[in-house]
Amino acid sequence: MSSGNRKATPTTVNAAFVSGNVPTGSGGTGANSYSGGAENFPRFLEDWGSQTFTYYGSMVELFKSAQSTGYWGNGNVYSPPKRNWNFDTLFYTHPPPGSFFTVTYNKQRWYTR
Repeated sequence: MSSGNRKATPTTVNAAFVSGNVPTGSGGTGANSYSGGAENFPRFLEDWGSQTFTYYGSMVELFKSAQSTGYWGNGNVYSPPKRNWNFDTLFYTHPPPGSFFTVTYNKQRWYTR
């Protein structure tokens, strides 16, 4: 189905994305070696026209993707939205379920009194 048959409306998403991505330069030449970068991490397969996609969240790339590894930039893929990217500051106090946590330990001297 062509992207012209998939019309998008203004959309706001609050989410954390943890996924794989196809690195830039992993195949092809010229425009085809560009993976789409962070602006294409969430795939847009609709005709957005002048509609806006607003995102509040966090994006983490954990591994090289084994799916959707074809060349980027072929015609009639999609018409991108106006993108409004934001980090969701609520993640500081209310992280999403299943979040990763980092623990840091600093070796220090112990004293006995």
